[in-house]
Amino acid sequence: MTHAARIRRARMLTGLSQAELAAKLDLSRSAISQWERFTGTKPNIEHLGLLATLCKVQFEWLSTGRGPMKLGDTHQEPAAHMAEFAFDEQESRLLSGFRQLTGRKKDAIVDLVERIKR
Repeated sequence: MTHAARIRRARMLTGLSQAELAAKLDLSRSAISQWERFTGTKPNIEHLGLLATLCKVQFEWLSTGRGPMKLGDTHQEPAAHMAEFAFDEQESRLLSGFRQLTGRKKDAIVDLVERIKR
């Protein structure tokens, strides 16, 4: 998981929007947006520490991806999360539902989407 993805994951688990997190850290929303972009800027060590504390995640996990995400966790976070691949809530819901379907139903959905996009 990338640095940007860990920041986004921590923020989302806390239930904060970028604007809400920015306000709590006394920053602009665009700063948070930059942190969550793959090619964006990275927070300084002070902001990373505040972010970890605010989102209740381990500093080491947030900064390096190593170790458990939260204090007391006994498991490592998966290498990837759906939020990294879905661009919005609709895609996330669609992907989640699609993964629960059987093979035949998946084929039918793919056929439908291919016909619609023509």
